Amino acid sequence: MQIGKDHNAEYILSSAKKGEMVTTKYYICHRSGMYKEDVDSGYARKRKLKSQGTCKLNFNCTSTIKCRVLNNCKHEVEFIKTHYGHQCDIQHLKISNTNSVEIASKLVAGVSKQRYS
Repeated sequence: MQIGKDHNAEYILSSAKKGEMVTTKYYICHRSGMYKEDVDSGYARKRKLKSQGTCKLNFNCTSTIKCRVLNNCKHEVEFIKTHYGHQCDIQHLKISNTNSVEIASKLVAGVSKQRYS
């Protein structure tokens, strides 16, 4: 989603409602929600938590996107840009597979981490 890329934020589809004339999709900031220490099966996680910690805030961020798609393919978007309880830090953004491969190949080729960032 371009809005998220422009603001160093990511949004995930929270819910959707489909009607006869309009489909409404609700997106929330990916930092919203509670960190789950245990997986659903009740067993402890096999992997350790990352060094920068979880991206989850243990509460909901106020930044949301509401997208209405009308049958005539017209889009109406309501965007609340203000984030609550966190900065839009890049360490909590996901890296696409394409970018990950590009970064790995440059590091293997000898480009220093400082020069690449």
